[in-house]
Amino acid sequence: MSNAASLPVLLKELKLAGIANVWETLAHKAIEEQWLPQDYLATLCEQEAANRYHKRLLRYTKEAQLPAGKKLSEFDFNAIKTVRKNQIAQFINDTRWVQQGDNVLLFGPSGVGKTHLGCAIGYGLIEKGIRIKFSSATALVQHLQKARTELGLMEALN
Repeated sequence: MSNAASLPVLLKELKLAGIANVWETLAHKAIEEQWLPQDYLATLCEQEAANRYHKRLLRYTKEAQLPAGKKLSEFDFNAIKTVRKNQIAQFINDTRWVQQGDNVLLFGPSGVGKTHLGCAIGYGLIEKGIRIKFSSATALVQHLQKARTELGLMEALN
């Protein structure tokens, strides 16, 4: 049978970083408050799940390369009368369009918030656990032109 001294090694080997960070503190609290073993275990598992979710959000956000600060809560819908918050929120809340491989195209003159709204949708999708990649049209065209020159266009398109 294992003892508590081997727990840090086991948790590291099992890649349970969330539990490794809190098991001792929660063990003391569980003893003081006389938790049932299953309550202690459930709390540890909740901590691990929350830790993994947080790390996944950070990883997805970094991979997405979205400009900072362009979230839905920071967009001024009073300035643009042709788009409503519930229209944009629909793209975040109903993700069937992503699963079906559909696209969202935002058209309008310069300075009306197309990039901001696109990024807001991206941030919302990341929070739903969906990986996204942000790129401006100019950067995308330049990337494809470079790939074509290097005879790697099909790979870049995939």
